[in-house]
Amino acid sequence: MTIEEHIKEMLTYKDGKLYWKNRVGFQAYLNGKEAGGYDKNGYIRLRVNKTLMFSHRVIYFLHYGCWPRQIDHKNRIKDDNRIENLRACTASENRTNVVNKTNQSIYGRNVSKKSHTGKYRVRLTKFGKEIHIGEFEELELAQLVASEAREKYYGEWAYDY
Repeated sequence: MTIEEHIKEMLTYKDGKLYWKNRVGFQAYLNGKEAGGYDKNGYIRLRVNKTLMFSHRVIYFLHYGCWPRQIDHKNRIKDDNRIENLRACTASENRTNVVNKTNQSIYGRNVSKKSHTGKYRVRLTKFGKEIHIGEFEELELAQLVASEAREKYYGEWAYDY
């Protein structure tokens, strides 16, 4: 039995969670129970046919029948595995939707202040390349330009938070 057949046979999806089904023998007590547990990074993982897998990848497979290279959680919540929150993506798109201190300065996302000029600089990264948008006297204008640049370069991946 392939891993895909095993997944379809042994797991069912409901409201963003996976549940065991068709377990027999000493593992029959697992039927109807939620599959998996949290890893140290906050993702849900489970063991399927001796293979450790991310729950969101299994859920995506169950719905679409394929294994994309990467899957993004739209709302950035690692354990929110509702199918409407999951989308296939490239590595670059996935990095765009990451919450961390490096993409959020005290001036706003993609805005920094140049110490020697006092101007606010707007720049972002696309496909690993830094794009310089411009420098501005007023913070509010720099933040607005940064938001518009994210919309232009990132499209549906543009977030102001």
